[in-house]
Amino acid sequence: ARRPDAGLELEFVFGYNGASKWTRSANLFALHGLDGADGVRIAYSAAGTVVVADAQSRAQKFFRGHDDDVSCIARHPSGQLLASGQGGKSGPFLKVWDARTMQELAEICYVTTKRKVRPGAVDNELNTRTPFYEYGICAASFEPKEGELLAAVGVDEKLHELGVWEWKTGRLIGSTQTISSATPGVPAVHALAWAPRHAHAQPQGAHVFVVVGASPMPRFVFAVPQGQGQWHFANKQGQPLAAKGRGE
Repeated sequence: ARRPDAGLELEFVFGYNGASKWTRSANLFALHGLDGADGVRIAYSAAGTVVVADAQSRAQKFFRGHDDDVSCIARHPSGQLLASGQGGKSGPFLKVWDARTMQELAEICYVTTKRKVRPGAVDNELNTRTPFYEYGICAASFEPKEGELLAAVGVDEKLHELGVWEWKTGRLIGSTQTISSATPGVPAVHALAWAPRHAHAQPQGAHVFVVVGASPMPRFVFAVPQGQGQWHFANKQGQPLAAKGRGE
């Protein structure tokens, strides 16, 4: 059989993911000044597509770098870039992309670990790339000042793990657990916010993450950059949190 010359082209998307059992975090944002133009663009997810629509003309552009439903969106502080996450059979990942051109800039999902050659021993020359998140990604947030870092919370069997990434290189610089889930594989985190740094945070200069979800109270996670590009986490100012330490 010969492939037909004709094909289908996406022209317009009707509908919006909204909130569901699998999608609880923010997935609709206003974008101002794209391409230096006046007016507002609206970015939102519909199934496995992220739509960037002109609020006046209703013209749409599409980011189609996903092969499953988009589960979360985060807006870069520049207002020009977005990150979108998914779960699905191909594995959970985040894509960072330009909302002006729809061009993909980075994919985040893997960590590098040393391969075990026998019990208690690893070979530093043998590295293995493994997915960091287990089932999906339920919330994400850029560092609010420079936007060089991206934080995201995954969906897993019980404890939703927060990972902080250098998104341009794909390097994981720290991780910790957040809110436990009563049902494995169901998102228990509904929102993640990376708060601006302030002088009174203890330890001094700590980053503060606010995690909201199935827990009756918001969870505040403090993170302090350490040596060798790694971060130390605490759920109260100065009280350590467990970290799995899967990445380097």
